[in-house]
Amino acid sequence: MQMDAGMGAVTAILELLVQCRQDGIYVLPGLPKHWHSLTFDGIRTEGAFLLGGTVREGELCEIRVTSLAGGPIELVHGFHKAWKLNGKAGKGPRVSRNTRPGETLKLSRD
Repeated sequence: MQMDAGMGAVTAILELLVQCRQDGIYVLPGLPKHWHSLTFDGIRTEGAFLLGGTVREGELCEIRVTSLAGGPIELVHGFHKAWKLNGKAGKGPRVSRNTRPGETLKLSRD
């Protein structure tokens, strides 16, 4: 296999997990229905963030974000119901917030 073909496969998988778009960072925007159990960590994104997530029983149940440099994040998570950010309740399809260097955010289904 040529190197560019191998990297194309890796890029395709990363795009299934996390997409950086103009209006935010999308986590699992097109979760395949047959992915019932999945955990990923250490995906670097624009803005100097490390992302991870967990899928159980075919549904996203947790997103982990570590801010490496601090700064604003616009995270589009796809939780359809209520969610919690570091234990505090929230609503809506996205999280907007300023982060500090080294800060870790844990977003989970309520």
